[in-house]
Amino acid sequence: MEKMYQNYKTFKSINPLVLILGLIFGLFFLFWFIKNIIFKILYLVAPILFLAAIVMNYKVVWGYVMWLFNSIKTRPLFGLAATAISIVGYPFVGVYLALRAYQLRGKSFQNPVSKDGEYIKYTEIENEDFLDISNEKQKQADLKTDYGDLI
Repeated sequence: MEKMYQNYKTFKSINPLVLILGLIFGLFFLFWFIKNIIFKILYLVAPILFLAAIVMNYKVVWGYVMWLFNSIKTRPLFGLAATAISIVGYPFVGVYLALRAYQLRGKSFQNPVSKDGEYIKYTEIENEDFLDISNEKQKQADLKTDYGDLI
């Protein structure tokens, strides 16, 4: 009987702080495990996503590669860092490029052309009041306060 009471007493005296820390630690490892599974799946699917992006709209992938090259030319440190991050995180780059290509899959970046193959005509605006900025200057003068003098 004495031994049964000691076991009950030991079980009942668990510190709530230890319990909370144990739950936090357990949830941390659970999320770590889930993250690792997601990363493994992304690493396996990334080449397929790159191919899908190329098939949907190759200009998106080409634009990204040219952006990397141009950033290396203009800002070498940033360009090399962006290239290194793109190589290390290629699954995320693949997801980004595939989603971007999906978003722009039917859009063309050329001049607007009608169904007949001729350029779409534009209309000229007859009213030229939109160039008059005298009203804007008056509005700015009305809004001007002495607050700028305080600084």
